[in-house]
Amino acid sequence: MNEMIILRHAETRSNQLGILQGQQDPDGFLLGSTIKKVIRLGKFLTENRDLSKYPLYTSPLRRCILTLDILKDFLKFRSIGTLLGLKERYYGKWEGKNWSEIKKSFSWKIYNKMKYYYRPGGGESYHDLIKRTDCTLDNILCLAWNYIAESGCIIMAHQTINAILISLLFDLSYKESYRMDNYDVVIVKDVLSGSKAQRLYVAKETEGYIHRRLI
Repeated sequence: MNEMIILRHAETRSNQLGILQGQQDPDGFLLGSTIKKVIRLGKFLTENRDLSKYPLYTSPLRRCILTLDILKDFLKFRSIGTLLGLKERYYGKWEGKNWSEIKKSFSWKIYNKMKYYYRPGGGESYHDLIKRTDCTLDNILCLAWNYIAESGCIIMAHQTINAILISLLFDLSYKESYRMDNYDVVIVKDVLSGSKAQRLYVAKETEGYIHRRLI
């Protein structure tokens, strides 16, 4: 098996309220309904895998760590590495504000015209974020090369980071990655093949069921 399992943290109350968290953890608590979803996700991931052989790399933000606390009984990680490069995008002064408030601001108008290079609220541009994530992906592949060749590895991060990871693995443009849907788990096959990974297996849980599709 040669795969990379990319996970997104469970939903927080701030997510539910439409508050932009970025690199903040304003409440740090997961919603009860999403905890049940994480448990189902853990069962799904261990159906046909021994994940005790998979090293895991995570964002240090609390919402990721709390999600892993729920998953640890299922995944039985070989090892856990905390990587600063997996933190969510830094949105500067936008962080902690509601999206409805942000979209009324003048900076939002500028952002819509210059999405790739604009640094919202003095934070990171999409260009900055791609460079950071690319460097982090290289580090993960170096650190986990032998493990991935034998089995795989797991990454726990955030919606934007995960979209960029997938775009880098599949050589997608930033616009394509920007439009990617928000999945709970993405399984990328043949990560170490000579060409770009060929198989992208995604699963999104909706209304209590995990829907799978092969791209």
